[in-house]
Amino acid sequence: MRTVRLKNFDFASHTDIGRVRDRNEDFLAYFDTFNGHVFVVCDGMGGHNAGDVASELAVETVGRVFNQKYYPNPFEALEEAMVSANEIVYSYSVGNDYLFGMGTTMVLILIRDDKVYYGHAGDSRLYLFKNHILDQITTDHSYVQQLLQRGVISHKEALEHPRRNEITKAIGLSKKIDPNISPKAIIPQNDDFLLICTDGLTNMLSAEEISKVLDNSSNLNDKASKLVSKANKNGGIDNISVQLIRFHNLDDESEPDDLSPNRPVIELFRKALKKKQLAILLIFFFMFGTLMFFVSVDEPDLLNNTNKLTYKMLENEKDLIIAYNIKQTETIDNLAERFNVEKDILFRLNPNYDKIEDFKHVKIPVKALYIVKKVDELPIISVMFDVSIVDIMKANNLGSIDLVVGTELIIPLKSE
Repeated sequence: MRTVRLKNFDFASHTDIGRVRDRNEDFLAYFDTFNGHVFVVCDGMGGHNAGDVASELAVETVGRVFNQKYYPNPFEALEEAMVSANEIVYSYSVGNDYLFGMGTTMVLILIRDDKVYYGHAGDSRLYLFKNHILDQITTDHSYVQQLLQRGVISHKEALEHPRRNEITKAIGLSKKIDPNISPKAIIPQNDDFLLICTDGLTNMLSAEEISKVLDNSSNLNDKASKLVSKANKNGGIDNISVQLIRFHNLDDESEPDDLSPNRPVIELFRKALKKKQLAILLIFFFMFGTLMFFVSVDEPDLLNNTNKLTYKMLENEKDLIIAYNIKQTETIDNLAERFNVEKDILFRLNPNYDKIEDFKHVKIPVKALYIVKKVDELPIISVMFDVSIVDIMKANNLGSIDLVVGTELIIPLKSE
Protein backbone atom coordinates (compact mmCIF):
# COMPACT_ATOMS: atom_id res chain seq x y z
CA MET A 1 0.00 0.00 0.00
CA ARG A 2 1.25 3.47 -0.88
CA THR A 3 -0.10 6.96 -1.48
CA VAL A 4 -0.54 7.86 -5.16
CA ARG A 5 -0.43 11.59 -5.87
CA LEU A 6 -2.09 13.05 -8.98
CA LYS A 7 -2.72 16.58 -10.15
CA ASN A 8 -5.86 17.32 -8.12
CA PHE A 9 -6.02 14.48 -5.62
CA ASP A 10 -3.99 11.76 -3.99
CA PHE A 11 -5.26 8.39 -2.83
CA ALA A 12 -4.36 5.30 -0.84
CA SER A 13 -5.97 1.84 -0.89
CA HIS A 14 -5.81 -0.99 1.61
CA THR A 15 -7.56 -4.36 1.91
CA ASP A 16 -7.14 -6.92 4.68
CA ILE A 17 -8.51 -10.41 5.35
CA GLY A 18 -9.46 -9.52 8.94
CA ARG A 19 -9.08 -11.76 11.97
CA VAL A 20 -11.84 -14.32 11.40
CA ARG A 21 -12.27 -15.11 7.70
CA ASP A 22 -10.05 -17.65 5.96
CA ARG A 23 -9.92 -15.69 2.68
CA ASN A 24 -10.45 -12.17 1.39
CA GLU A 25 -13.59 -11.81 -0.71
CA ASP A 26 -13.18 -8.02 -1.11
CA PHE A 27 -11.68 -6.62 -4.30
CA LEU A 28 -10.83 -3.02 -5.11
CA ALA A 29 -9.08 -1.11 -7.88
CA TYR A 30 -8.19 2.24 -9.40
CA PHE A 31 -8.30 2.76 -13.19
CA ASP A 32 -6.95 5.75 -15.11
CA THR A 33 -9.24 5.73 -18.17
CA PHE A 34 -10.06 8.15 -20.97
CA ASN A 35 -13.46 8.55 -19.27
CA GLY A 36 -11.75 9.79 -16.13
CA HIS A 37 -10.36 8.39 -12.89
CA VAL A 38 -12.30 5.34 -11.68
CA PHE A 39 -12.38 3.85 -8.18
CA VAL A 40 -14.30 0.70 -7.33
CA VAL A 41 -14.72 -1.36 -4.15
CA CYS A 42 -16.57 -4.69 -4.06
CA ASP A 43 -17.44 -7.07 -1.21
CA GLY A 44 -18.11 -10.56 -2.55
CA MET A 45 -20.91 -12.68 -1.14
CA GLY A 46 -21.55 -16.37 -1.12
CA GLY A 47 -18.91 -17.91 1.14
CA HIS A 48 -18.48 -21.34 -0.37
CA ASN A 49 -20.25 -19.94 -3.44
CA ALA A 50 -17.16 -17.97 -4.48
CA GLY A 51 -17.79 -14.39 -3.38
CA ASP A 52 -14.15 -13.64 -4.18
CA VAL A 53 -14.75 -14.67 -7.80
CA ALA A 54 -17.78 -12.37 -8.00
CA SER A 55 -15.98 -9.31 -6.66
CA GLU A 56 -12.95 -9.77 -8.91
CA LEU A 57 -15.11 -10.34 -12.01
CA ALA A 58 -17.12 -7.21 -11.23
CA VAL A 59 -14.03 -5.03 -10.79
CA GLU A 60 -12.41 -6.32 -13.97
CA THR A 61 -15.61 -5.65 -15.93
CA VAL A 62 -15.77 -2.08 -14.63
CA GLY A 63 -12.23 -1.39 -15.82
CA ARG A 64 -12.98 -2.84 -19.24
CA VAL A 65 -16.18 -0.80 -19.74
CA PHE A 66 -14.51 2.52 -18.89
CA ASN A 67 -11.66 1.77 -21.27
CA GLN A 68 -13.64 0.48 -24.25
CA LYS A 69 -15.20 3.79 -25.37
CA TYR A 70 -15.77 7.39 -24.31
CA TYR A 71 -19.10 8.29 -22.67
CA PRO A 72 -20.02 12.00 -22.96
CA ASN A 73 -22.51 11.50 -20.13
CA PRO A 74 -20.71 10.26 -16.98
CA PHE A 75 -23.95 8.94 -15.48
CA GLU A 76 -24.45 6.73 -18.50
CA ALA A 77 -20.90 5.42 -18.07
CA LEU A 78 -21.54 4.45 -14.46
CA GLU A 79 -24.80 2.70 -15.28
CA GLU A 80 -23.26 0.82 -18.22
CA ALA A 81 -20.38 -0.36 -16.04
CA MET A 82 -22.62 -1.63 -13.24
CA VAL A 83 -25.12 -3.29 -15.57
CA SER A 84 -22.28 -4.99 -17.48
CA ALA A 85 -20.69 -6.19 -14.24
CA ASN A 86 -24.04 -7.64 -13.17
CA GLU A 87 -24.45 -9.48 -16.47
CA ILE A 88 -20.96 -11.00 -16.28
CA VAL A 89 -21.22 -12.12 -12.66
CA TYR A 90 -24.71 -13.53 -13.17
CA SER A 91 -23.71 -15.44 -16.32
CA TYR A 92 -20.76 -17.05 -14.52
CA SER A 93 -23.03 -17.87 -11.57
CA VAL A 94 -25.73 -19.69 -13.54
CA GLY A 95 -23.16 -21.41 -15.74
CA ASN A 96 -21.26 -23.11 -12.92
CA ASP A 97 -22.78 -25.09 -10.03
CA TYR A 98 -19.90 -24.15 -7.74
CA LEU A 99 -20.46 -20.44 -8.38
CA PHE A 100 -24.27 -20.49 -8.33
CA GLY A 101 -25.73 -17.80 -6.06
CA MET A 102 -22.59 -15.68 -5.83
CA GLY A 103 -22.81 -11.89 -5.87
CA THR A 104 -21.05 -8.75 -4.73
CA THR A 105 -21.71 -5.28 -3.41
CA MET A 106 -20.21 -2.36 -5.32
CA VAL A 107 -19.33 1.28 -4.82
CA LEU A 108 -18.18 2.92 -8.04
CA ILE A 109 -16.99 6.50 -8.50
CA LEU A 110 -15.80 8.44 -11.52
CA ILE A 111 -13.76 11.63 -11.12
CA ARG A 112 -13.98 13.84 -14.20
CA ASP A 113 -13.35 17.59 -14.47
CA ASP A 114 -12.91 17.80 -10.68
CA LYS A 115 -16.40 16.40 -10.10
CA VAL A 116 -17.26 13.07 -8.46
CA TYR A 117 -20.00 10.89 -9.97
CA TYR A 118 -21.00 7.71 -8.17
CA GLY A 119 -23.24 4.68 -8.04
CA HIS A 120 -23.63 1.72 -5.70
CA ALA A 121 -25.36 -1.56 -4.92
CA GLY A 122 -25.38 -3.23 -1.50
CA ASP A 123 -24.05 -2.07 1.86
CA SER A 124 -20.52 -0.99 0.98
CA ARG A 125 -20.39 2.76 1.47
CA LEU A 126 -19.15 6.11 0.20
CA TYR A 127 -18.45 8.88 2.73
CA LEU A 128 -17.49 12.54 2.36
CA PHE A 129 -15.30 13.99 5.11
CA LYS A 130 -15.58 17.78 4.94
CA ASN A 131 -14.84 20.46 7.55
CA HIS A 132 -14.22 17.75 10.19
CA ILE A 133 -17.65 16.19 9.57
CA LEU A 134 -18.17 12.66 8.20
CA ASP A 135 -21.23 12.40 5.95
CA GLN A 136 -22.49 9.06 4.62
CA ILE A 137 -23.31 9.67 0.95
CA THR A 138 -24.75 6.27 -0.04
CA THR A 139 -27.73 4.57 1.58
CA ASP A 140 -27.36 0.86 2.32
CA HIS A 141 -29.43 -1.59 0.31
CA SER A 142 -30.15 -3.77 3.32
CA TYR A 143 -33.01 -5.27 5.29
CA VAL A 144 -32.12 -3.25 8.39
CA GLN A 145 -32.03 -0.01 6.36
CA GLN A 146 -35.58 -0.72 5.20
CA LEU A 147 -36.67 -1.09 8.83
CA LEU A 148 -34.93 2.20 9.70
CA GLN A 149 -36.55 4.09 6.85
CA ARG A 150 -40.01 2.88 7.92
CA GLY A 151 -39.36 3.79 11.54
CA VAL A 152 -39.76 0.20 12.73
CA ILE A 153 -36.41 0.19 14.61
CA SER A 154 -34.00 2.83 15.95
CA HIS A 155 -30.40 3.41 14.84
CA LYS A 156 -29.23 1.87 18.10
CA GLU A 157 -31.32 -1.25 17.48
CA ALA A 158 -30.00 -1.46 13.91
CA LEU A 159 -26.42 -1.83 15.17
CA GLU A 160 -27.30 -5.06 16.99
CA HIS A 161 -30.06 -6.39 14.74
CA PRO A 162 -29.54 -10.13 14.01
CA ARG A 163 -30.25 -9.57 10.30
CA ARG A 164 -28.08 -6.47 9.83
CA ASN A 165 -25.89 -8.25 7.25
CA GLU A 166 -28.74 -9.10 4.86
CA ILE A 167 -28.62 -6.95 1.72
CA THR A 168 -31.46 -6.29 -0.71
CA LYS A 169 -29.51 -5.37 -3.85
CA ALA A 170 -26.22 -6.68 -5.22
CA ILE A 171 -24.30 -7.30 -8.41
CA GLY A 172 -24.90 -10.75 -9.93
CA LEU A 173 -27.83 -12.10 -7.93
CA SER A 174 -30.32 -11.74 -10.77
CA LYS A 175 -30.30 -11.38 -14.53
CA LYS A 176 -31.08 -7.66 -14.39
CA ILE A 177 -30.23 -4.92 -11.93
CA ASP A 178 -31.37 -1.35 -11.49
CA PRO A 179 -28.22 0.24 -10.05
CA ASN A 180 -28.45 3.34 -7.88
CA ILE A 181 -26.71 6.15 -9.79
CA SER A 182 -26.69 9.51 -8.05
CA PRO A 183 -28.42 12.19 -10.15
CA LYS A 184 -25.95 14.85 -9.00
CA ALA A 185 -22.17 14.98 -8.75
CA ILE A 186 -20.22 15.79 -5.61
CA ILE A 187 -18.23 19.02 -5.99
CA PRO A 188 -15.21 18.51 -3.73
CA GLN A 189 -13.17 21.34 -2.25
CA ASN A 190 -9.53 21.43 -1.24
CA ASP A 191 -8.77 19.13 1.73
CA ASP A 192 -12.02 17.18 1.37
CA PHE A 193 -11.76 13.40 1.72
CA LEU A 194 -13.73 10.61 0.08
CA LEU A 195 -13.81 7.27 1.89
CA ILE A 196 -14.97 4.14 0.05
CA CYS A 197 -15.19 1.05 2.24
CA THR A 198 -16.79 -2.34 2.82
CA ASP A 199 -18.89 -3.17 5.88
CA GLY A 200 -15.87 -4.87 7.42
CA LEU A 201 -14.84 -1.34 8.40
CA THR A 202 -18.20 0.21 9.29
CA ASN A 203 -19.35 -2.76 11.38
CA MET A 204 -16.22 -2.42 13.52
CA LEU A 205 -15.79 1.36 13.74
CA SER A 206 -18.31 4.08 14.59
CA ALA A 207 -18.56 7.29 12.58
CA GLU A 208 -16.83 9.08 15.45
CA GLU A 209 -13.89 6.67 15.37
CA ILE A 210 -13.52 7.02 11.61
CA SER A 211 -13.68 10.82 11.86
CA LYS A 212 -10.98 10.85 14.50
CA VAL A 213 -8.59 8.95 12.24
CA LEU A 214 -9.31 11.17 9.24
CA ASP A 215 -8.92 14.30 11.34
CA ASN A 216 -5.38 13.59 12.53
CA SER A 217 -2.27 14.99 10.86
CA SER A 218 -0.86 11.71 9.50
CA ASN A 219 -0.39 11.13 5.78
CA LEU A 220 -3.05 9.46 3.64
CA ASN A 221 -1.38 6.07 3.62
CA ASP A 222 -1.15 6.04 7.42
CA LYS A 223 -4.81 7.03 7.74
CA ALA A 224 -5.94 4.11 5.57
CA SER A 225 -3.68 1.72 7.44
CA LYS A 226 -4.89 2.95 10.81
CA LEU A 227 -8.55 2.51 9.86
CA VAL A 228 -7.88 -1.12 8.96
CA SER A 229 -5.82 -1.83 12.07
CA LYS A 230 -8.49 -0.31 14.33
CA ALA A 231 -11.18 -2.45 12.67
CA ASN A 232 -9.05 -5.51 13.34
CA LYS A 233 -8.44 -4.43 16.91
CA ASN A 234 -12.19 -4.14 17.46
CA GLY A 235 -12.75 -7.70 16.28
CA GLY A 236 -12.01 -7.87 12.55
CA ILE A 237 -14.93 -10.25 11.96
CA ASP A 238 -14.99 -9.57 8.21
CA ASN A 239 -12.66 -8.58 5.37
CA ILE A 240 -11.81 -4.87 5.49
CA SER A 241 -11.25 -2.67 2.44
CA VAL A 242 -10.60 1.06 2.31
CA GLN A 243 -9.95 3.61 -0.42
CA LEU A 244 -9.14 7.17 0.71
CA ILE A 245 -9.04 10.12 -1.69
CA ARG A 246 -7.90 13.62 -0.67
CA PHE A 247 -8.44 16.60 -2.98
CA HIS A 248 -6.06 19.53 -3.53
CA ASN A 249 -5.23 22.23 -6.15
CA LEU A 250 -8.93 22.59 -6.98
CA ASP A 251 -10.54 25.66 -8.47
CA ASP A 252 -12.62 27.20 -5.69
CA GLU A 253 -15.05 28.57 -8.27
CA SER A 254 -16.29 25.12 -9.33
CA GLU A 255 -20.04 25.21 -9.88
CA PRO A 256 -22.51 22.59 -8.62
CA ASP A 257 -23.34 20.07 -11.31
CA ASP A 258 -27.04 19.40 -11.85
CA LEU A 259 -26.54 17.12 -14.83
CA SER A 260 -28.39 13.83 -14.58
CA PRO A 261 -28.63 10.76 -16.84
CA ASN A 262 -31.98 11.93 -18.19
CA ARG A 263 -31.11 15.61 -18.69
CA PRO A 264 -28.63 15.88 -21.61
CA VAL A 265 -30.45 19.00 -22.90
CA ILE A 266 -29.67 20.79 -19.66
CA GLU A 267 -26.01 19.89 -20.02
CA LEU A 268 -26.07 21.36 -23.53
CA PHE A 269 -27.79 24.50 -22.27
CA ARG A 270 -25.21 25.04 -19.52
CA LYS A 271 -22.34 24.63 -21.95
CA ALA A 272 -24.00 27.03 -24.38
CA LEU A 273 -24.30 29.66 -21.67
CA LYS A 274 -20.64 29.32 -20.73
CA LYS A 275 -19.40 29.48 -24.31
CA LYS A 276 -22.04 32.03 -25.48
CA GLN A 277 -22.98 29.90 -28.44
CA LEU A 278 -26.09 31.71 -29.58
CA ALA A 279 -27.04 29.14 -32.20
CA ILE A 280 -27.17 26.32 -29.65
CA LEU A 281 -29.12 28.54 -27.31
CA LEU A 282 -31.74 29.20 -29.97
CA ILE A 283 -31.99 25.48 -30.74
CA PHE A 284 -32.52 24.78 -27.07
CA PHE A 285 -35.41 27.24 -26.80
CA PHE A 286 -36.97 25.83 -29.95
CA MET A 287 -36.78 22.28 -28.60
CA PHE A 288 -38.08 23.38 -25.22
CA GLY A 289 -41.07 25.17 -26.78
CA THR A 290 -41.88 22.16 -28.95
CA LEU A 291 -41.67 19.82 -25.96
CA MET A 292 -44.01 22.00 -23.88
CA PHE A 293 -46.56 21.99 -26.72
CA PHE A 294 -46.69 18.19 -26.93
CA VAL A 295 -46.68 17.77 -23.15
CA SER A 296 -49.66 20.10 -22.83
CA VAL A 297 -51.52 18.26 -25.59
CA ASP A 298 -50.81 14.77 -24.26
CA GLU A 299 -50.87 15.53 -20.53
CA PRO A 300 -53.83 13.22 -19.68
CA ASP A 301 -52.15 10.24 -21.35
CA LEU A 302 -48.88 10.98 -19.57
CA LEU A 303 -50.64 11.03 -16.22
CA ASN A 304 -52.49 7.81 -16.98
CA ASN A 305 -49.23 6.12 -17.92
CA THR A 306 -47.67 6.90 -14.55
CA ASN A 307 -49.42 4.02 -12.78
CA LYS A 308 -48.65 1.70 -15.69
CA LEU A 309 -44.98 2.54 -15.37
CA THR A 310 -45.06 1.95 -11.60
CA TYR A 311 -46.59 -1.49 -12.04
CA LYS A 312 -44.13 -2.30 -14.82
CA MET A 313 -41.26 -1.46 -12.49
CA LEU A 314 -42.70 -3.70 -9.80
CA GLU A 315 -43.22 -6.45 -12.33
CA ASN A 316 -39.55 -6.36 -13.28
CA GLU A 317 -38.28 -6.17 -9.69
CA LYS A 318 -35.37 -8.56 -9.26
CA ASP A 319 -35.57 -11.63 -7.04
CA LEU A 320 -33.83 -11.61 -3.67
CA ILE A 321 -32.02 -14.45 -1.98
CA ILE A 322 -32.87 -14.53 1.71
CA ALA A 323 -31.46 -16.56 4.59
CA TYR A 324 -34.52 -18.38 5.95
CA ASN A 325 -34.36 -19.90 9.43
CA ILE A 326 -35.99 -23.30 9.15
CA LYS A 327 -38.14 -25.11 11.69
CA GLN A 328 -37.54 -28.71 12.76
CA THR A 329 -40.59 -30.03 10.94
CA GLU A 330 -39.71 -28.45 7.57
CA THR A 331 -38.15 -30.32 4.67
CA ILE A 332 -36.78 -29.33 1.28
CA ASP A 333 -40.04 -30.53 -0.27
CA ASN A 334 -42.04 -28.30 2.09
CA LEU A 335 -39.89 -25.27 1.35
CA ALA A 336 -39.97 -25.80 -2.42
CA GLU A 337 -43.77 -25.97 -2.37
CA ARG A 338 -44.21 -23.13 0.10
CA PHE A 339 -42.02 -20.63 -1.77
CA ASN A 340 -42.69 -21.81 -5.35
CA VAL A 341 -39.05 -22.81 -5.89
CA GLU A 342 -37.74 -25.93 -7.57
CA LYS A 343 -35.89 -28.32 -5.26
CA ASP A 344 -32.92 -28.38 -7.62
CA ILE A 345 -32.48 -24.62 -7.17
CA LEU A 346 -32.56 -24.95 -3.37
CA PHE A 347 -29.85 -27.61 -3.46
CA ARG A 348 -27.73 -25.53 -5.83
CA LEU A 349 -28.06 -22.50 -3.57
CA ASN A 350 -27.11 -24.63 -0.55
CA PRO A 351 -24.51 -27.08 -1.97
CA ASN A 352 -22.74 -27.83 1.33
CA TYR A 353 -25.73 -29.55 2.88
CA ASP A 354 -27.03 -33.01 2.09
CA LYS A 355 -29.75 -33.30 4.68
CA ILE A 356 -32.33 -30.88 5.98
CA GLU A 357 -31.22 -31.68 9.54
CA ASP A 358 -27.84 -30.06 8.81
CA PHE A 359 -29.35 -26.66 7.99
CA LYS A 360 -29.35 -23.72 10.37
CA HIS A 361 -30.76 -21.57 7.60
CA VAL A 362 -31.57 -22.03 3.94
CA LYS A 363 -30.94 -19.65 1.05
CA ILE A 364 -34.24 -19.16 -0.74
CA PRO A 365 -35.00 -16.93 -3.76
CA VAL A 366 -38.03 -14.70 -3.22
CA LYS A 367 -39.51 -11.74 -5.04
CA ALA A 368 -39.22 -9.19 -2.23
CA LEU A 369 -39.39 -8.43 1.48
CA TYR A 370 -42.13 -5.97 2.41
CA ILE A 371 -42.89 -4.17 5.68
CA VAL A 372 -46.63 -3.74 6.30
CA LYS A 373 -47.74 -0.10 6.65
CA LYS A 374 -50.97 1.33 8.10
CA VAL A 375 -52.65 1.75 4.72
CA ASP A 376 -51.79 -1.74 3.47
CA GLU A 377 -54.23 -4.53 2.75
CA LEU A 378 -53.29 -7.97 1.49
CA PRO A 379 -55.25 -7.69 -1.81
CA ILE A 380 -53.42 -4.44 -2.60
CA ILE A 381 -50.02 -5.97 -1.83
CA SER A 382 -50.98 -8.92 -4.02
CA VAL A 383 -51.65 -6.60 -6.96
CA MET A 384 -48.51 -4.55 -6.32
CA PHE A 385 -46.22 -7.56 -6.65
CA ASP A 386 -48.37 -9.62 -9.05
CA VAL A 387 -48.35 -12.58 -6.63
CA SER A 388 -51.56 -14.28 -5.54
CA ILE A 389 -53.00 -13.72 -2.06
CA VAL A 390 -52.86 -17.47 -1.47
CA ASP A 391 -49.14 -17.62 -2.28
CA ILE A 392 -48.36 -14.71 0.06
CA MET A 393 -50.40 -16.26 2.86
CA LYS A 394 -48.74 -19.64 2.33
CA ALA A 395 -45.21 -18.18 2.36
CA ASN A 396 -45.87 -16.31 5.61
CA ASN A 397 -48.08 -18.90 7.36
CA LEU A 398 -50.93 -16.39 7.59
CA GLY A 399 -54.22 -17.65 8.98
CA SER A 400 -56.23 -14.67 7.66
CA ILE A 401 -55.85 -11.68 5.37
CA ASP A 402 -55.66 -9.30 8.35
CA LEU A 403 -52.19 -7.72 8.60
CA VAL A 404 -50.24 -6.33 11.56
CA VAL A 405 -48.43 -3.03 10.92
CA GLY A 406 -44.65 -3.47 11.01
CA THR A 407 -44.79 -7.16 10.07
CA GLU A 408 -42.27 -8.26 7.48
CA LEU A 409 -43.91 -10.15 4.64
CA ILE A 410 -41.98 -12.51 2.40
CA ILE A 411 -43.23 -12.03 -1.15
CA PRO A 412 -42.61 -15.40 -2.83
CA LEU A 413 -41.91 -16.05 -6.48
CA LYS A 414 -44.99 -16.13 -8.68
CA SER A 415 -46.37 -19.62 -9.08
CA GLU A 416 -46.53 -20.95 -12.61
